[in-house]
Amino acid sequence: MDFKNISKFFILICLVFSFGCGRKSKNVFVFKPQVEEIILNRLDFPLVKGLVFQKHDQVANIFWNKVEPAFEMSFSLSGTSSIVKKKVILLGYNVYRFAKQSFVPENPVNKRPLSSNIFQVSFSKKYKWCYLVRAIFKINSKIIEGPASQIVCEN
Repeated sequence: MDFKNISKFFILICLVFSFGCGRKSKNVFVFKPQVEEIILNRLDFPLVKGLVFQKHDQVANIFWNKVEPAFEMSFSLSGTSSIVKKKVILLGYNVYRFAKQSFVPENPVNKRPLSSNIFQVSFSKKYKWCYLVRAIFKINSKIIEGPASQIVCEN
């Protein structure tokens, strides 16, 4: 082979590898950032206690003891045996209403988490409702509902 043929061959090889035969080049060195994934269990969080149902004429009040607004908890990291401490922030409370001898609904009665520890409902003569409350917590950017309180029912 002479110099002209070698240079043409070299240019052809360079063009094939540089354009990749019309395919998008693939990056084989992709490093995913390590994300600290904590294992959350609803039962590890504090539950709402002291739930009371009081009826006054056509209005009923449901109130409960407040949960600590901010505290630290220890969590396990997924895939490791490491334990980390994270700050847990109370966002509010969700109130659930359901008929006696039925299931707790997926969606709470309130549209947004309640900041206070009291909830007022219209009293119904037609139905006997039961209620429970769950505290809502935030850890990093994750939101989790705590365990259910005891159930209180209308008389």
